[in-house]
Order: sequence, then structure tokens, then C-alpha cells
Amino acid sequence: MEYLDEEFDDEQEAAPRNTCSFMDKFRDQAELSAEDFFSIWCKFDSDGTGYLEADEIRQFFTELVTTGNDEAISQEALNEMIKTYMDAYDIDGDGKISIRELGEILSVEENFLLIFQHEEELTSVEFMRIWRQYDKDRSGCIDTEELKDFLGALFKRKSETISRDKINDYAETIIKLFDRNNDGKLQLQEMARLLPVQENFLLQFQNKPSLSKEEFAKVFNHYDKDGNGVIQGDELMAFLKDLMEHEQQELELRDIEEYKRVLLRICDVNKDGKLQKAELCMVLCMETGGGGAKTD
Repeated sequence: MEYLDEEFDDEQEAAPRNTCSFMDKFRDQAELSAEDFFSIWCKFDSDGTGYLEADEIRQFFTELVTTGNDEAISQEALNEMIKTYMDAYDIDGDGKISIRELGEILSVEENFLLIFQHEEELTSVEFMRIWRQYDKDRSGCIDTEELKDFLGALFKRKSETISRDKINDYAETIIKLFDRNNDGKLQLQEMARLLPVQENFLLQFQNKPSLSKEEFAKVFNHYDKDGNGVIQGDELMAFLKDLMEHEQQELELRDIEEYKRVLLRICDVNKDGKLQKAELCMVLCMETGGGGAKTD
């Protein structure tokens, strides 16, 4: 595990009497505000990847367990503490700490944490439906006002009464946390980091030159959520998002819209703006260089 220091001496101290650290300023607070949480995140996510990894994890936990502690802690004890925390809070087991996971570790105001707590992960179709619902001006991004509407609806569903001022504070903090290109808005993949979206469904087929009849049916049925025999609307956008995602690091809505336009021009035989099974087969055939899928 990269965040554990395997090279230590029993007598070696991890942090001798941490008399002054970044975390000291928060030690007497019963709970952290959203702004406090943002400050801590920015301090330790030093490379700006959106995760705490390796040395960042070690630095964070070193300060966390030694702040206000007059006793030095050995590397061995520190390693054990880090492992205990990671076993408990690294929910997806990827060896990193996400914003959502850090919120569980720290004592952050409860209503702010509710934003990151969801009963289950969203499918890509469900994610695209949420995106369409709140990207009201169809600009291809979620601006601050649209994000406030999203947060207001989220708290309402959770039966929580939150003041407008508090929602404004939360929206500003979320923009700061997730807006990686600093345009003051959330792009598609930035919003996907805020919401818990399932792993790309198509990844399981990425190394296959062609799909069997059963695999093709599995793909079609996954995206045909309403079971009407065609992939359309948000279903189609979700399928294209998943199809493009592994090829493009920073995917924006306009990229998907353009791909949709080109793809439908080629594969939408009956020009209804939807994908029938045979038309989906044509799409997969294009993507796999001719391997395609067996539909019968």
C-alpha cells in the first residue's frame, strides 16, 4: 500500500510533538463548515487530482492523529492507524480518499455531508436524466444557480429544511471543489464526480472484437430502460457518453451531441432519431472495426 511507510525503525518518530500544524486551527471545532472542509481538501490534495493518494494520504493522517498530541508517534503506530482508517473509510477500496470519503472521516456539518450520501449509485441513464433536468438553459454545463436548484431539490427529497443562504454556501463550496477548469460551472464529468455514478457499463466488453448474441442483448437492455425496443433521448446520450468516455479524458456535452449527430446520420436508417437493435449493431460494428455483434 503506497500510503504506508514500510521502511521504518522502531525508534523512528513520525511526528515529534506536533506543536503547530495546519489542522490545529480546527481542533476545537465540534464540526467543520463547508468552507473549512474545502480548505482542508485543498491543503492535502496538493496535485489537484480530486483524490488524496499515497504521500497525500500519509501527510493528512500524520497531521490528523498528531494535532494536539504531545506524544510522538512511531512509524509503526502511524501505519497501523492509517490502515485502520483506510479499512473503515476507503469505501470503494481503490487505495485513495475521495471527497465523499474524506467527508466521512472528518466531523463535517451534517447537512453538507448529505450532498454526498446516496443510497445507491446512478446508472449513466439516470445521471443523464438528472443532467438534462438541471441544465435548464441547455448550455452544456451546470452553473451556480442551476446547482442551487439541484441542491434544493436534493434536500427536499431528504426531508431537510435548509436556508437559502446555506444552500448558496454549499453551492459555492461544491463549485470550488469540483470545478477543475475553473470556469465557475460544472461540466459533465465534473458533475459525475459529485454524483455516485456506476462504473462504465461498456468497459466489460472493451477487449472483445465482437459481442455474442447474449452480450449484445445485455447492452441493448441496459440502455433501453423503458423497454420500448429503442434507445432514445437520455438513454442514447448515456450510451454515447459511456462509448466515448474511455477514449476521451475530458468529455463535454457538446462532444456527445456532435457524436450523436454524426452517428445518427450514418446509422439511423429510418431517420427517427432513435436506435433500433439493428442500428445499434451498426454502431458497435463501427466501434469494433467490423466485429460488431450477433443479433440473431
